[in-house]
Amino acid sequence: MSVETWEQIPKNQTNSELIEEAIARLIAVHEADPEAHTGENESLQAHRQNEIVDHPAGSILIDKNTMTEFYIDDDFRTITQWYTVGSVSNDDWPSLKLYVEYGAINTSKIEKEIEIPSPFLTKNYDMLFQVLARYNMSSSAFKSWLGIGLYSALPSGGFGFIWENGVLKCIVARGSTRVYSDTISIAYNQDHIYRAQLNSELGLIYFYIDGSLVATLSVPAISWDDDSGPTMGITLTTENDGNLWLANLSFSRSII
Repeated sequence: MSVETWEQIPKNQTNSELIEEAIARLIAVHEADPEAHTGENESLQAHRQNEIVDHPAGSILIDKNTMTEFYIDDDFRTITQWYTVGSVSNDDWPSLKLYVEYGAINTSKIEKEIEIPSPFLTKNYDMLFQVLARYNMSSSAFKSWLGIGLYSALPSGGFGFIWENGVLKCIVARGSTRVYSDTISIAYNQDHIYRAQLNSELGLIYFYIDGSLVATLSVPAISWDDDSGPTMGITLTTENDGNLWLANLSFSRSII
């Protein structure tokens, strides 16, 4: 007498599809469903909502580092390799303090030229600038710049963020051509993460504050080709004093 096994049994009396065939069909339908596991508290729903995907400690290997870009994270533990003007101190590490006092120290700034990859500042490669900053000033009467190649509040080149008398704008500059965003409404005396990201393929720079996109500007048709790197500073033209606090600087440039 033959032994009848479950995979040989039809699904029901009116459908000859075998149980094993039905299982295979339903698995295929599930795998093809883009909404699978996206319901409340299901695995993909939680995964997609997380900005940073968690990994077990020690599971990220060194060979996961980027192989296509120059990337620097700087906590300002040392500033001996930076060019500084005015009063720039890392005595309160991990923060960096740029102090200004009108009539005594009108300008304090920190900047770095990058020799490799060369030219560092160019529209032909993706670039990134990001820093945490806060201004503790007696008033909003100051000018400040945070970015790549912004050597002053009226830069001749580069991109980033410009504060002027309490007004924040994003900027892309090349020579006398300066393109500004609309005013961005945030408080200068609160901690904010400023991020500018250049997409070379699209010719656009995306500007973020605390993870939110606040502006998108086009790179000028004739753009930079020099070794300018990250630049951050503050200057006074009237009675005022206080500190620009910086921390957690990151900057990068693709090499392909």
